[in-house]
Order: sequence, then C-alpha cells, then structure tokens
Amino acid sequence: QRLDGIVRNAGNAGFRLIITLNDLPDMEDYPLYTNPLHTQLQTIFIVERYRDEAAILAWDLRNEGDIDYGSKQGYLGTEFNREQVLAWLGETADMVRRVDENHLITAGWLNDAEATAPYVDFVSFHHWEDADSFRNRLNTIRVGTDTPILVQEFGYSTFRMSSEEQAAAINQIIRESQAQGLLGWMIWTAFDFPLDRSCFPSPCLSEDNAEHHFGIWSSYGTPKYPLELLFAASD
Repeated sequence: QRLDGIVRNAGNAGFRLIITLNDLPDMEDYPLYTNPLHTQLQTIFIVERYRDEAAILAWDLRNEGDIDYGSKQGYLGTEFNREQVLAWLGETADMVRRVDENHLITAGWLNDAEATAPYVDFVSFHHWEDADSFRNRLNTIRVGTDTPILVQEFGYSTFRMSSEEQAAAINQIIRESQAQGLLGWMIWTAFDFPLDRSCFPSPCLSEDNAEHHFGIWSSYGTPKYPLELLFAASD
C-alpha cells in the first residue's frame, strides 16, 4: 500500500521513478546471486504489479552490485565473484523483460558501470568524488560501451564541507554532465537524515556521521544553500 501510494503521488506530481528492486538483499541465508525462487517470485510480483504504470521510468535491478565482487577499495566483498554477479544481472534482466515490455532496465553500479552495458538499456553510475575523476570515469565507461549513460547518484556531505562548497561541487558535476551529453543527473539526496529516524528499533539515536548530511535540504526542510544558485548550472 505504501509503494502504491508513492507511485500514485509521484505520477500525480509529474515525476518519473527509477525503482530499485534490490538494495540490501539477503547475502547469507538465501544469497541473492544464487537466484533463489522466492526472490524471483517477489521480483515478478512487483514488476507485474506496475508494468502498465506510466509514472515508472525504469527498473534498477541492483544497487551497487559491483561492491559485492570487491570493486570498492577496502571492502572485503563476498564469496561471489564478478562473473557470478553479472550472470545474475543478465538472468534477472531477461526475467524482467519477459514480464514487462514497457519499462527500461538499468543497474546503478559504483565503480564498474561499463560491465552492466550488455544487460541494460542505459548505464547508471554513482559518483562521490570531484569533477576531474568524473571525467576520467566517463572516459573509462565510454571505452567499454556506447550505451547511453545516466549519473544516477552523486552528492557531497556537509558533514565534511560547508553548504557553499557542497553547492559548488554539485554545480561542477551538473555542468560536466551537460557538457558530456549524458542522459541526466540525480543528486543524492534531497534531505538530511534525522538521527532519530535512521536507527532501529525506535526510539533511539544514530551516531552522527557523513551519511546523514548529503541532503541539499536540512532535516528540517530548509535549503542549505539558495536553490537558485545551487542549480545555476542547469539553466
């Protein structure tokens, strides 16, 4: 019911959604990349439910799945290797396409986005560094594929910098995205996370850290920096 409401309200407001089907999956009891039947059935249920929904732009099959085969420095990864994760991605893409011919497919990878190109309709990558490394990453992706590219997640935490510095960094990526002719850009995230809403079970308080401060609005709903200046590059 909550997801129905989000999709309905987004459509009424003129938004188009990219829905992530697997964000924090089971990696121990029924590991995602063994493609357990109940996970397949859950995916089919969701995709069938919304296959005629105009408010949905695309299905994102897995959030940062390349981390699971060790693409992030300092992350130990899992028992699954690159070939196993990409095989799962291909199988899941085929399954979703059989159920839903109306929506695009992507997979938001962190450091190895070009690897998803054979399986998706557009490549999605996440970026948390500066504009120079952004250009280098685009060059790497384009060497591997001519599939259209979306900057699906990028952002900067005001836990580490001022709101003015955050706005300047965001503007650099927006300008570069437009200059490079990408499909678009998506800032992560809209609002800071209140410490009493990001812990479980409630009532409790999370330890404050950078993850709570990537919003371009504060947790109180006020903009951190004048929005007309923040988005100057998109005019």
